[in-house]
Amino acid sequence: MAFTLSRWLLGSTQTSSEFRRFLLLEMFIVAWVILAGTVGFHYLEGWSWFDSLYFLVITMVTIGYGDFVPVTTGGKVLTMMFAVMGVPLFVYTSSMIIDFRLRRYMDNYAKLVGKNISVPQKSWLNSFFSRGNNNEPATQDDKTEEQKEETTL
Repeated sequence: MAFTLSRWLLGSTQTSSEFRRFLLLEMFIVAWVILAGTVGFHYLEGWSWFDSLYFLVITMVTIGYGDFVPVTTGGKVLTMMFAVMGVPLFVYTSSMIIDFRLRRYMDNYAKLVGKNISVPQKSWLNSFFSRGNNNEPATQDDKTEEQKEETTL
């Protein structure tokens, strides 16, 4: 199942192999975190394997129904660790998967239309956060006419 999912997510594309390796590493880390959390809740709280997995996934996707609540100190500490570290890891990995799928879509669209569409090498998340770090626009198109003239002089 996991191999089929990774083949669907990563299939053949023109996207760089470094990005693909990084995405596979992220998916492996998330899978390991889910496995470790499931084992932890199973032994600390005495829940069944499925209930432990269910609680962890519900916590990581920030739903939190409240039908399972850790009662032991160890379970509460584990919940806090997953809330602080697991949720951002899950969100970041999900955004990487979405970014990768959008890159594949753009590559396929460019082949279909027959035009060369430039796909940014940075992920949208990195582009979003790096855009506001300095006063320089992110691309040449974002520059005003005065800024374009300054760079040509």
